[in-house]
Amino acid sequence: MIKKLISFFTTKYTVTDSNLEKRIVALEKIAHPKCGLEGFDGYQPLLDRINKLEVVVGTLKKNDY
Repeated sequence: MIKKLISFFTTKYTVTDSNLEKRIVALEKIAHPKCGLEGFDGYQPLLDRINKLEVVVGTLKKNDY
């Protein structure tokens, strides 16, 4: 991740490594951490709906045989 950030910034700007490192540290302080989908509003209702659809589709597939 850091290498991608360094290459992004160095292709657009000419900066020293120490200046770039300071900018990355500052960016990391304000960036939000990765989180899973389960942390979003509406995730559980969506999961419930998918599970119900899987039951319906499974029933339809059984009737095809």
